[in-house]
Amino acid sequence: ITKNVLPSAFAVIMIGFYSMISKKKANGQLFGLLIIENGMSLAIIATTYEMPIIVELGIFVNTLIAVFVLVIFLYVMYKRINSISTSDLKELIE
Repeated sequence: ITKNVLPSAFAVIMIGFYSMISKKKANGQLFGLLIIENGMSLAIIATTYEMPIIVELGIFVNTLIAVFVLVIFLYVMYKRINSISTSDLKELIE
């Protein structure tokens, strides 16, 4: 199964990278980051056979915390600059 799933996991990671690079809004870039994380989790699950339930729970909790932190990041970003566009972040450099 690793022979068939590993290329798919690599493709999911590449789609996530493309999504991060091509999007101008922060939520699209954050979703790209989550796609990359899911691709990495798929690769890890494909390469290790019969993982204990504690490892699967760890992956689930990691994903849940990442989504929670990213939602908070988007909320704070929208409250401070009233936009989630990354082009508006250039004003913060100065």
